[in-house]
Amino acid sequence: MSIISNETTTKVQHSIKQDDVKEQAKQNYEDTLQSIDNKYGHGFATMDDIQDMAKEMLETIPKLDRNKLREEMDLMHVEVYPEPTTFNINEGLAKAQGYKERLAGILVQAQREYNVRNKVWDMLAAATNVMSKLSSADKRKGEAIMKYSAYFLQLEAAETFMEEVQMYMNNMKATGEAISRQASVLQSQIQLNEIRRKPNISNDDINSPAEEISEKDLKWN
Repeated sequence: MSIISNETTTKVQHSIKQDDVKEQAKQNYEDTLQSIDNKYGHGFATMDDIQDMAKEMLETIPKLDRNKLREEMDLMHVEVYPEPTTFNINEGLAKAQGYKERLAGILVQAQREYNVRNKVWDMLAAATNVMSKLSSADKRKGEAIMKYSAYFLQLEAAETFMEEVQMYMNNMKATGEAISRQASVLQSQIQLNEIRRKPNISNDDINSPAEEISEKDLKWN
């Protein structure tokens, strides 16, 4: 019989919530792509065209409330007990799974924002590189940053937040795996105790290799 219960005692919000977003996207992503393709997909785009495309694509991104989400992620803690009970294990696994699902929802939004901003920046930087009269690549990159500094800073902010969410996700996965290992060890201990209690068991069976696991080996630090 497994010690892991299917019942969850801790409720965790899994999906993206309405108040996670400070401002909704002004335009639909797929509709905007189609509109851009209709306008500029059949000819050579000018620098003004590329700037217009960049603005339209950025309007497909909802504005996340990063400060609120950071505060929420800071509170996502799951205790790993040195000698857990079955209740501790079940509660820990339920909380870890709930937090992972919540973080996954946040991560999807963070990655989407970063990807759109990154492609917009690549497009603007590449166009600047073509149009610039400066001689070196470093100077042309500097020119792009000077012309589109706000775009560059927003990209950096989006990347930083995405990496933070990924770090919380990795930590929560590691916590869940640690508790799962504790569950396996505790399950083995329970099975060994059941074998010891069985009637008509020989001394040879009691001293078999499976019984030579020390108490220290059965505990996770």
